[in-house]
Amino acid sequence: KLAAMRHFDLEGKVRAARRMPLGEKLFAGATLFRYACETARIGIRAQHPHADAEEVEKLLRKRLELGRQLEARRDAEGCS
Repeated sequence: KLAAMRHFDLEGKVRAARRMPLGEKLFAGATLFRYACETARIGIRAQHPHADAEEVEKLLRKRLELGRQLEARRDAEGCS
């Protein structure tokens, strides 16, 4: 999985997404979110090698919620 992550071309994917019809953009967004979650799971497993699948998902949900909170704070403060 790590080798596949090294070949992930984020800038290329963003350029391609800008050219996509709306329906394809929605599908691509979901695909990128799944990729980001799997990448986070890999990091969580590296930080918590004894965590079972349930604990990994709990930690992932905690990270996602923290991200939402940080984004809401940024938006409230008018930062971009």
